[in-house]
Amino acid sequence: MSNGNGTRLVKFAIANGLIVSSSFFPRKNINKYTWTSSGGIYQSQIDHVLVDKIHRSCIKDVRSKRGADGDSDHFLVIVKVKLILSNHWKAKRKKTNNIRFDVDKLGEKSILQQFQLGIKDALNAHANRLEEQPKCAEVIKLRNDARLEMLQYPTQLNVELYVKKKKEAHKTRKKENGKGKD
Repeated sequence: MSNGNGTRLVKFAIANGLIVSSSFFPRKNINKYTWTSSGGIYQSQIDHVLVDKIHRSCIKDVRSKRGADGDSDHFLVIVKVKLILSNHWKAKRKKTNNIRFDVDKLGEKSILQQFQLGIKDALNAHANRLEEQPKCAEVIKLRNDARLEMLQYPTQLNVELYVKKKKEAHKTRKKENGKGKD
């Protein structure tokens, strides 16, 4: 079943020589749904992956991940891609030989200590932000606990509790962030 958006998507795909890869792989319905209504009653596949017909064999798998927390009513859509480059690109890549991260330098004690200090400072800054806003940390923990309970035991009561905790966390974060700007 489709609405106007689904029809427009299909027309767009046909007009531009694209294939809707997300519906190509056979899946159980639970792995097809990419959206759930706030009450958990309605589920639908409304997030899709479009790929050029030439590259359709590069898409190896498309599925939704229900466990990823994006603070949204949409689920994460994961696409496994295996891109095969032509020999021209492979030869060009070997010539450049770019090293993005030189992890061999971490063998030197001074550089390793500097790196560890930078990581520690970044983690402490994040922890300090949460300590400055204990109310935010508390409601986020309650929201996450309610979310795990809902995913493990998807009863109507758990879904409603999660939606309530999610709204509370959003309001509290918004309120606390507003205080910091004054």
